[in-house]
Amino acid sequence: MLFSATMTDQVEDLANLSLNKPVKLFINENTETAMNLHQEFIRIRQDRENEREAYAAALITRNFPDRCILFVRTKRDCERMHILLALLGIKVGRLHGGRTQLQRIESLHAFKKQENVEVLCATDLAARGLDIEGVTTIINMHMPSTLQHYIHRVGRTARAGKAGRSISFIGEQDRKLLKEITKVNQNSNSFPLMLRKIEPEVVDAYNKRICELEPSVKKLNEDEQIEKQLLIVENSLKKAEIQMKSLDTKVAPLELNSRKWIGGREVEQSKYGKRKQRIRSQGRRREAKKGQRPDLGRIAPKQALKQQQKQGAAKKKSSFTAEIANISCQAVKRVRHGPDDIAFKRAKREKQKDGVIRKADKSKAKLRALSHSNRN
Repeated sequence: MLFSATMTDQVEDLANLSLNKPVKLFINENTETAMNLHQEFIRIRQDRENEREAYAAALITRNFPDRCILFVRTKRDCERMHILLALLGIKVGRLHGGRTQLQRIESLHAFKKQENVEVLCATDLAARGLDIEGVTTIINMHMPSTLQHYIHRVGRTARAGKAGRSISFIGEQDRKLLKEITKVNQNSNSFPLMLRKIEPEVVDAYNKRICELEPSVKKLNEDEQIEKQLLIVENSLKKAEIQMKSLDTKVAPLELNSRKWIGGREVEQSKYGKRKQRIRSQGRRREAKKGQRPDLGRIAPKQALKQQQKQGAAKKKSSFTAEIANISCQAVKRVRHGPDDIAFKRAKREKQKDGVIRKADKSKAKLRALSHSNRN
């Protein structure tokens, strides 16, 4: 049995590879939200697009300071919001593709236990496959590209019959997605969609505070980039040291960060190499078996045949009874036309030389044969 939250092409390939005649059972469609989910939306006007950070900071610091996940569009936005919320006094963690696996696990563990991480800033990496108990609020600072991605995001809350809340910032480019969400919500038994408002004075105050913190944000961001570069250099040095030790001790070097994906290019190349090696070994095995066989029934090579013809192979002796008893086509023709006696042929050639018998004109014989075939 194979369980998956979504049925993608990769999941279907894995099912076909590992299961025998699988049967698909769907609990519900991917376009349904939880029944206990309260969906709220904040309209972002076109002239206030650069104030999304102020809206998010106001919501988190004033209303939802814990058990909240903030979804952003890119890794750069995630890093910036992590620094900004930390400067505003929020215990915040980050989760995106630029972090190592160990760092991701540490952030998730701290957020689940609410130890030093009460708000998690994440990209779509955290939108699927994570079951974090106790998440009460989802804030979409940037809307996703599709309806399914939106449903996966808001599905991190209101799980197992518990209540939850999602707040999404809607810009001018997100109107089409909002219509799809409204249509799906009308066909379900969920709570009606609500419009949430934040006073402009509050947004202006937080926007001013962010502008004051901008130098600190830039400095911390630069320090973060330097730490990343130092970490890369340290990892490369460790790898070089391991390779040098392996050369001294004649031990195979340890491959750092080695990954093998199902259906990857390296796996395909290894399969192709194994197949070629198997074919070669089978060919060598067949040749070895042929070498062990006796030479009975083998056809003589061309050189042996030529030597045998030069030396003159012994002909079979003919007998009168054997010729009469032989009823093959060749024997019947030989009896009908008479034996090709060597002496008879020699006498015939001598008479042709003396002029007693004329030689048959081959060109005339060919013309007669062609005319005869045309008549037929």
